[in-house]
Amino acid sequence: MSEPKVKGASSAKVRHVSPHRRSAVAALYQFDAGGAKDLDSVRTGLEELELFEADARDAELEAAATNELVTETSTRRALDPEAARHRSEAIEAGLALAALAWEFRKEADVDIAKYAKEWPVHRQPMLDRAIMRLAWYELMHGEGRTLANPAEQQGNAGRVINEAVELAKRFSTEKSGGFVNAILDRIHNARLAAKTGDTA
Repeated sequence: MSEPKVKGASSAKVRHVSPHRRSAVAALYQFDAGGAKDLDSVRTGLEELELFEADARDAELEAAATNELVTETSTRRALDPEAARHRSEAIEAGLALAALAWEFRKEADVDIAKYAKEWPVHRQPMLDRAIMRLAWYELMHGEGRTLANPAEQQGNAGRVINEAVELAKRFSTEKSGGFVNAILDRIHNARLAAKTGDTA
């Protein structure tokens, strides 16, 4: 099944980003800005962001020809109870994931710094930092962690990195996608080499 074409968009493939991962990055960004102790405020911010994202997805997927249709579609989506339930679940899952990634941020920063010597953590854009901290946590402790089946583990790690790169491309600077990809690939490859005892 082919992906829907967006009117006026380039022919480049748009990769899917899990709603809970998008919420987790947004939460980490707010934690980094000083909101880690006020989860209710962060949650409210995520709810507003999710409504905006739902509007944007509807506009893209339906390639609406007029502003009236976009408004009508996004309003229907915002009021749909099933869509609201999915958004709420994604926000709660994202908050839980962000809290874990935030707990391990110092370890993540040390590891990331090894491969980003020209861009120490304090000089990185906050969004890039949030994306890489989340991906690092998932690679080391979450979805991309070592599993009994190496092929499954590699697939999960690939998904974590691909979605991190897509988040960086969509929401951060022009060069963020390549930067995030390079750092996470090095971290993942180093972890695989350590696991197999390959020091080359």
